[in-house]
Amino acid sequence: MEMFGNYPLSPNTLGIQQQFKKNYSHIKLNLIKLTTMNNLNSIKNNLLIISDNIHRNPYHFRIEVEKNGIQIIKKNGFLREKFFSCFYSGQASKKTLHDLINQNVRDLSNIEREHFIIQQTSETTELFIAVLKYNQTIERTKNFSATLGSKITLNLVKNPKVLELNPSKILSVKDVPVSESLQNDKPLVRKENRLCTKHNVRRYPGDKIDHSAEAGRIFISTQKERLLSIIGRIIEAVSGRFGCKVTAFQKYHYRQHNETDAQIYAEPISPLSNALLEPTSFWLGHASLFMSIPLKSQGGKIASFHIITDPVEGDLNTILYPRQTKFALPIEKVPPPDLYLLSHNHLDHYSKDTVKKLFAQQPIMIVPQGDKSRYSSLAKELGFGDANIIELDWWEKREITFEKNGETFSMQISAAPARHWSGQGPCGGHESTFLGYVIQGHEDGDIYFAGDTARLNDDHIKKLQDHFKIKWNFQPGGPDEVRKDMESTHQASVDGLWMHFKMMIPKIYTKGMDKQEFLKQAKELKTIYMHTMTYKLGNLHISDTKDSIAKVLEALELGEVESLNLKSYEKQVYQELCDLADGLQFSSNEKLLHSEAALLLAETVIVPKIGSRIGLKEAKVNQIKNVYF
Repeated sequence: MEMFGNYPLSPNTLGIQQQFKKNYSHIKLNLIKLTTMNNLNSIKNNLLIISDNIHRNPYHFRIEVEKNGIQIIKKNGFLREKFFSCFYSGQASKKTLHDLINQNVRDLSNIEREHFIIQQTSETTELFIAVLKYNQTIERTKNFSATLGSKITLNLVKNPKVLELNPSKILSVKDVPVSESLQNDKPLVRKENRLCTKHNVRRYPGDKIDHSAEAGRIFISTQKERLLSIIGRIIEAVSGRFGCKVTAFQKYHYRQHNETDAQIYAEPISPLSNALLEPTSFWLGHASLFMSIPLKSQGGKIASFHIITDPVEGDLNTILYPRQTKFALPIEKVPPPDLYLLSHNHLDHYSKDTVKKLFAQQPIMIVPQGDKSRYSSLAKELGFGDANIIELDWWEKREITFEKNGETFSMQISAAPARHWSGQGPCGGHESTFLGYVIQGHEDGDIYFAGDTARLNDDHIKKLQDHFKIKWNFQPGGPDEVRKDMESTHQASVDGLWMHFKMMIPKIYTKGMDKQEFLKQAKELKTIYMHTMTYKLGNLHISDTKDSIAKVLEALELGEVESLNLKSYEKQVYQELCDLADGLQFSSNEKLLHSEAALLLAETVIVPKIGSRIGLKEAKVNQIKNVYF
């Protein structure tokens, strides 16, 4: 018989005690889990603070103890940092910080894989990203004398259960020779009078337009639209109180159709998957992409390497050009990039504040010809060198070799032409060049990031076809309006459909091939939109890209345009797509029907939601939850 002290327990009492033990064990287990998670969350934040501030001295940090005894690292402000450096023992401060960080490192080196990678889904956790960022920061900044790592010894997290956390090392960056036909194809450079002085400017062939004047007209149009939208919001709010609905101002609002956040933003997901079989892209917003590219070593091992393009977190101008949608993820929580690519230096693609945050991870920074000096000055300001900053002009190529887990991996980056311009302010137009990029290294095909561009000429499209095996194509979605001020430097959203057919389809098509085989191969080619849904420029709305593409595909499916109210540039692309489809000849005299072309494009062209991660190999618009179209 069960006893409580010297007293026997009745069956009822025994049942209550057993239930209490069960509940107590459950509560105790939950408390242990909660304590563990709180501790790991604090460690994660500690490592992120160190990673993002590796260029600081030990006095920039202080340690606070929470009620549960967990120690957390906080940043000191300027005055507190000076106070600490003047009145506290340097060695004591360094030792305290050293001991805490390395205790955190030891703790993380012994925990289970499930804390880093969710086994059922291969999703990486925030802790995984924080440790990967910390490891890569420590590894790549250890030779800089002005960093925290030179003041105290910082160890790497080495968890034998999670080898993916090991940092990648940059072994070499080599110039790759290109054919003579590409070497001689450069932007036109000539002296022009600007507001301040004469400059050597770079222009796309045939471009003679005064883009500064264009920018002025777009600025006036934008401010007019924003003012009318603000007035409209006030009138709509007042009239709503009296039961009246006013719609006259709807056309001026950025969310013209009252789009909800659920229609714009994806459900939260890690930007990084541990499934290494396919490349992925996480859309941070505008032209900011975080790509994860699996590469295969000579020994047959696979590891992913990461690229970030044109990262800009904030407003172009807080008052005049505010950001209309949120950056998907704070840059502090984005995994560490191995490469940074800048297409051109306009402020919606280049952000000094965002770039400064990336220097701690020391990625290879590839920038257009003429832009290295601004990056070198930032590097010097933060205490880093500029050896990783590389300038490229049209068609120049670099091969980057990495080492990870004892294996060697290679990736090639080629600068491609863009039909655009550069400059910050009235005195700086066209001084640096403007680029797209082709990323080579994945065994299934190449990735083309078009940057910001108007339609390329036939010569440049042909060169992209001939020299690359482009399978995944990132295209800008406008701005679409007003076209008279946009068409010389920005293609319309529907021009991305034309580029999909014009540039990629010829690589898989041969005259007389089987139609079903053609459709099978064509469905593997993907175009993903970016450079949209972020800033209001002129008569621009958040749904322009989605709506414009939908109208052209509907016209192709129905075979007529009159009832769909297509704009002139949409009619042009519709007709061009019809002509391109009609030009395909298959076996048994089969043709590609316009409705089949519409279905093919609907399955392979994606307008994602902000914050969505897309697996590029298997991405289909009707299978992805986080797509806008």
